[in-house]
Amino acid sequence: MAQTFNCPNCGGANKYAGAGERQKCAYCGTEISVPAEMASRAAMSKLGMQARPWIILFVIVVFVLPACGTLIGVGAGILGAIAAFIAPFFGN
Repeated sequence: MAQTFNCPNCGGANKYAGAGERQKCAYCGTEISVPAEMASRAAMSKLGMQARPWIILFVIVVFVLPACGTLIGVGAGILGAIAAFIAPFFGN
């Protein structure tokens, strides 16, 4: 998400796409500092995007896989009980 801020030298509106803390003014070429709030917000957003796959992996490992194991265990237990009930009918 591009944000704009004014150059302190010429007043031109510069777009900040979230990379770095300094950039050149698109109008006068002056090296300007990006407002700290914009740079901080962009850094936090980037960090959040990098952390997202790890958070998803954590949720899968901690919550989804144990639930799948429990469901498989319950299913195996039910099948075992059914087999134990039916087995005498097929045995000697």
